[in-house]
Amino acid sequence: MSSREGGAQSPPPETLRGNQKDAPSNAKGVNEVGDLKKINREFLAQLPSNPKGPLDDHAEWTARKR
Repeated sequence: MSSREGGAQSPPPETLRGNQKDAPSNAKGVNEVGDLKKINREFLAQLPSNPKGPLDDHAEWTARKR
């Protein structure tokens, strides 16, 4: 089953597993999250407007040291 051209080839159908050859599921069992827009808005409201950077404490310490 080697190809003279460099592309990939699919394996023969008899070697495929169920999840590779069957139709996709209907997504039963997937958790419903609810109103994602509301959840995202609430999360955004909790974020600080200008969070500290990784070097802010060091820069402040260096400035006090001088």
